Amino acid sequence: MTSRNIIVFLNAGGTIMSTQRGDISRDLIGLRDRADNHRAFRLMRDQLSKIYGGDVLAKYEHAYAEIGGRGPILSENASLGYWNDILDSLTSVYNEYGESLRGVVILHGTDTMSYMAPLLLFRAQGLTFPIVITGANLQPSLSPDDTSKIDMATDAWGNIHAALVFIDRYGGVVPGVYVSFASRICLPFNLRKLRRQAARDRVVGEIDAGAFVHQVIEPTHLYRFENVNTAAPYLARIVDGEIVLSDIFRHVQSIYKKFQRGEGVRFNKIRVTERSCFLLKITPALFPLFTDSGWQASGGSAGYDLPNELSIVIFEGYKSGTLPTSFENSIQKFCLSCRDRGIPVVLTTRYGLHESEYGSTKDLTFLIRPKMMISETMLAAAYHVVDEVEAELSREGEPDLDIASQRRLLDRRSHGIERRLMMIEELFESIKLRPD
Repeated sequence: MTSRNIIVFLNAGGTIMSTQRGDISRDLIGLRDRADNHRAFRLMRDQLSKIYGGDVLAKYEHAYAEIGGRGPILSENASLGYWNDILDSLTSVYNEYGESLRGVVILHGTDTMSYMAPLLLFRAQGLTFPIVITGANLQPSLSPDDTSKIDMATDAWGNIHAALVFIDRYGGVVPGVYVSFASRICLPFNLRKLRRQAARDRVVGEIDAGAFVHQVIEPTHLYRFENVNTAAPYLARIVDGEIVLSDIFRHVQSIYKKFQRGEGVRFNKIRVTERSCFLLKITPALFPLFTDSGWQASGGSAGYDLPNELSIVIFEGYKSGTLPTSFENSIQKFCLSCRDRGIPVVLTTRYGLHESEYGSTKDLTFLIRPKMMISETMLAAAYHVVDEVEAELSREGEPDLDIASQRRLLDRRSHGIERRLMMIEELFESIKLRPD
């Protein structure tokens, strides 16, 4: 590549170019076949050019990359290890292209996109280019052997094109992490996947002169992403190929300065185990029998064998932000047990409601209650915070084996995690994104 403006498509999987979706996706075979020069990637570029023209595509060189060693997967199978592979791949992309890199488009599945986006926000430092994550509700269905047809059944092309338009117009102004979906550009925090009832147009045939076009309208459940509990549910909309910004756009630069501390572009891997952070989503039908006796043995009344490496517990309460506290007071007992072991407990809600709406949990005054965070963003923040604390504790040397020293270590861990969580809470308090 000799151009100074390169956009890299990093395929992390999902429905856009997955080879795991049965007969239809087998038409896109060649994804992992480097000798075939990625036919599916070429098909994607051909489709974008036919539908939207070459206005954006012609300005940049395009490169294609896969997650090192694994190839694309279905995002519901993602793990911390796989997300670390994405961070490694981003490091490799930056090391290869450096200042020539205009932006990265990550092709990701929708099931865990709201977890990956804030995780990348916390682990990427000093970005000088935008990273836009996108996916699709409906996968492409055309054979790479016949690119004369345009597949309008999929929303993949529109989502990818919106990402390219945003990179082209604002990539040099607001480098950071974003999500492109359903003609919207969203911020990565407090990102929630929502279902909507809609209709889709299925166009089969050639779009050239004299082409036969058959249109089929059928109802389907489609999904979109929104930034919940913010001044606007999205950063920008794409209308007729043009970007319409929301009022929060002018705050974006200051927001990313808070999160993107540090000099030089880097993507920090997560070193903690997946069992260090525990997330439980409570519903009115679920009253878990958490008791102190269930802490140590899986055969206890709680039926849970919590890992020794557990460093933080996250409860997602009801939509109103409350938790069940009257049924044997089990959750309160569990929270107190965590506190006694130096493990902070964080309360989130489904829609990130304000602390004043936490209702019946007011008696749980020891809970950390971030006012703006929903569980997906909080989990990403927790991995980041626990990782930072564990790295700090490891520099203090190995703890003594006596109980008193172990308790002091727990106290330091609890204080360190809580202090950092409060710092993140202050960040979220400062980015309520309420327009002036």
